[in-house]
Amino acid sequence: MTVEFLDYTEGSDRHYHDMLGYKMTEWREGYVRLEMDVQPRHRQRGSFTHGGILMGLLDIAGLLSNLYDKRDKVETLTLALSTNFLAAVHSKRVAAIGEATKAGNAVYFANSKVIDIASDTVLATAQGTFRIRPKKNPELPSPTDP
Repeated sequence: MTVEFLDYTEGSDRHYHDMLGYKMTEWREGYVRLEMDVQPRHRQRGSFTHGGILMGLLDIAGLLSNLYDKRDKVETLTLALSTNFLAAVHSKRVAAIGEATKAGNAVYFANSKVIDIASDTVLATAQGTFRIRPKKNPELPSPTDP
């Protein structure tokens, strides 16, 4: 399932998400998949994709993994993100996959990984802890607003 309102591939550059330029390609309870074409703006001065780009994708995938049925009702915060870089990234296209592992009323945990789509090689992994709370101000955008 493609969720069109989370297509940041041709964004307005208003948000960090626009700069990343990812598109959500699958989302269901406890799982999300984001795909991104690696652009020159994502790379270091060398040819590698910058680690901060990977961390952003890992964080967003982990955060969204537990929001499928709650997205309009809550706001979320990343409390901790432990990241492991496993391979240098020369890929042209990557995917970030987030899977919720345990959820309580206020805190949830998720694992995420970034893979090279062409080879299915795992490039980076993360374990995240996220805070979830009712939206205090309905005028503020939700994590899934474009």
